[in-house]
Amino acid sequence: MKLININMRVFMASKVVSAEALRRGEYVLHRAEHLRETYRRYIGGLDSYSGNFKLNFYPYANLDRLKGISPEVDEKVAQVDEIADNVEAASNILRYPLKHNRAHMPKRMRQVALGVLKGEKNPFRTIWHVKDLGQGVYGKVTEVEVGGEEYALKRMRVDAAENIEAFDQEYEAITELEGPHILKVAYATSEQLFLELAPYGTLEERLPHLDSKQVSTVLMQMAEGLVDIHAKGWYHGDLHLGNLFFVKEDEVKIGDFGLSRPIERFKEGQKWEGEWGHLPPEFYEGKLLREDCQKMDVWSFGIVLWFCLRKEIVDTPYGAWDKETGFNKDYLMKQLDERKCRALDPGGVLRELILSSLSKDPKARPSMTSVLEILRASSSV
Repeated sequence: MKLININMRVFMASKVVSAEALRRGEYVLHRAEHLRETYRRYIGGLDSYSGNFKLNFYPYANLDRLKGISPEVDEKVAQVDEIADNVEAASNILRYPLKHNRAHMPKRMRQVALGVLKGEKNPFRTIWHVKDLGQGVYGKVTEVEVGGEEYALKRMRVDAAENIEAFDQEYEAITELEGPHILKVAYATSEQLFLELAPYGTLEERLPHLDSKQVSTVLMQMAEGLVDIHAKGWYHGDLHLGNLFFVKEDEVKIGDFGLSRPIERFKEGQKWEGEWGHLPPEFYEGKLLREDCQKMDVWSFGIVLWFCLRKEIVDTPYGAWDKETGFNKDYLMKQLDERKCRALDPGGVLRELILSSLSKDPKARPSMTSVLEILRASSSV
């Protein structure tokens, strides 16, 4: 009888332990499910959340002690572990965008994180190389395939601190300035940017093959994009033919935002090495004022416009430049192609816009809003 009583007490004690373990397992699972739902709503843009998305409360820290007590408890523990892994994986996906411009998280990254939260695989973990697209100062650009979709992947060179700064700055700019004429970013890590692919090349590559109607479309889209950038208090800072990308046959977008900044972060007095070209001389001479930094983009627009009307044999307009007086207007105009001018600019409006955009005094250059109004008012554009 004594042995029976002892066995009964042991049996009852094990039942109590098992019941308590099951209760704790259910409690932790409930907490984990609540956390997952909180994170889901945050990623989906439904709620804000300032905490860390981790199962870091006390019951979870001791969850391993519940394993092996009973199949029911093991099932709860396994469910909690799965949720914890998914939350951590989704959190890792969003670590970079949460650190850099969390208010403008790319839509595709939200979709991927929500999928991972539900237990789906992250498609950006498997990248198929298609072809090399180019090599820049800060990294290499390749065309890649991810989950059946194609992207331009910009990989950062991590051998210099300025590369990291420029890379982070480009991500911040391209997400902050998102718009219909801005190249989109789909996914980002601390060393990779997955950008919207431009399968039809750049304006530099396409310009010799465009007709007057296509050139007019490009000019309008470029101007609209710059107006949007300036309206948000930014400047592009590096606009040229090679940074205008065709995402469709007749749709061009502005890209390469490594030098873009908000106006208030423009550094006055900084001189740049090298010969001036698509940027104005006062920029290289360190004489550009913060209040005029957007006029740097107007100059660049004028250069692009000049190239759209130039003779094919002319490489640059800079032989017409005099440091004291600025551009020689007669020389500039002589480099333009009469046939193109008749097709694109029969009234001479665009030629006048070139001259005003390339004024020696940045304050004499029109704003991009005025440029856009001129384009819209011109019967040829």
